[in-house]
Amino acid sequence: MSLFAKYLIRSLAIGMASFHIYTAYFGTFYPYTQRSLPLMLALIITFLSKRARKDAPEDAPIPIYDWALAALTIPAIGYITFNSDYLANRWPMTTTFAVTDLEILFGVITTLLIFEATRRVLGWLLVIVAVVALLYTYFGEYVTIPTLTHRGYSFEHMLDYLYLTDNGIWGVALGVTATYIVLFIIFGAFAEKAGVSSFFIDLSNSIAGDTKGGPAKVAVFSSALIGSVTGSTVANVYTTGQFTIPMMKRLGYKPHIAGAIEALASNGGQIMPPIMGAAAFILAAYSGVPYIDVALASLIPALLYFGGLFWFIHLEAHKTGLAGIPTEEKPSLKKVLLKGGHLISPLLVLIGFLIYGFSPVRAAFYAIVFTVVISWVSKETRIGPKEFLEALELGAKNSVLIIITTATVGFIIGGFLITGLGLNASSAIIQFSGGN
Repeated sequence: MSLFAKYLIRSLAIGMASFHIYTAYFGTFYPYTQRSLPLMLALIITFLSKRARKDAPEDAPIPIYDWALAALTIPAIGYITFNSDYLANRWPMTTTFAVTDLEILFGVITTLLIFEATRRVLGWLLVIVAVVALLYTYFGEYVTIPTLTHRGYSFEHMLDYLYLTDNGIWGVALGVTATYIVLFIIFGAFAEKAGVSSFFIDLSNSIAGDTKGGPAKVAVFSSALIGSVTGSTVANVYTTGQFTIPMMKRLGYKPHIAGAIEALASNGGQIMPPIMGAAAFILAAYSGVPYIDVALASLIPALLYFGGLFWFIHLEAHKTGLAGIPTEEKPSLKKVLLKGGHLISPLLVLIGFLIYGFSPVRAAFYAIVFTVVISWVSKETRIGPKEFLEALELGAKNSVLIIITTATVGFIIGGFLITGLGLNASSAIIQFSGGN
């Protein structure tokens, strides 16, 4: 990859993160703009940084077709970004506002771009599910099952609903991501740059490192702590796994056992308050319940999850005789707290803002600012201009997967809404259960 491409990708990522921080303080744009601009940048970053073939070298030059895909993204999604007022005031699926040839072209291009980006970052499964949703929307009138059939929709009406309204691609799923989730991911990136991840791992080691099955228990403790900041399973594995998996293998754990423990522990990170996975924000948005209430409700199942995993590891360690780390390698709890105890405060401040009644957007913004300020307490954790830009870049790149995923989910949700499948499925379940 050329130096120009690397700087371009970095600039796009920093710009994307800056956009979200700006809107967190000064207020969000109209929904179409707020949702389409991050998706545009996420798609461009994906096409320039992720190769079409999995076996392609990461440092290989960017193929011309990837530059072409990145270039096509700008007009196809830019049409939505810069026509927010028109789209908000038009009547969809009517002859008065019939879709134009240009809108059909841009809609088809956007759909294909999202599917290709999804394939690159997640694989085929979600793409196949979205394609099935589109096929069902188009051919549903031929389905003979009473609760599944519908009147059918033309290609133009499908495209109108999914591309030009806020019920499809630009629906609630992408809206929650572009408004809330990305900000919390950026907060997690700033916390990581300040050294929160290393502090949590050292803290976990100082508490349980030398006990029976210590490294595995450290994986559970650290994943719970780091998950409460990132809300991401992938980020959790990437952050804690590179420390805990080698540690477990060194002390006698079989490789597949070490990997399984880390995967299970990190998976629980997305249900550990206060920052959780996308589903928690979408749940709050759909139900109209304050996010802090959703987070509090998740606390008990999260503690049960990690408690059950911790107890299983404890029993397995006693059964197999797996020891903890040598006592001389165990860090002192007092020294760990003296060195990095101040790094707990950003998480506490975030929780405090949410409990006090701040919106998640504003709470995340002030938590980011506080993280930068508190990092200057110690030279080792200080976030300077270089670390600040790196945190912006890291936060944006960590957001790409969830932005593209929720855009693809928009096709599925849109299909449920336009066909009435969601209501029909609920009715079928109630009928099947006899109202019980």
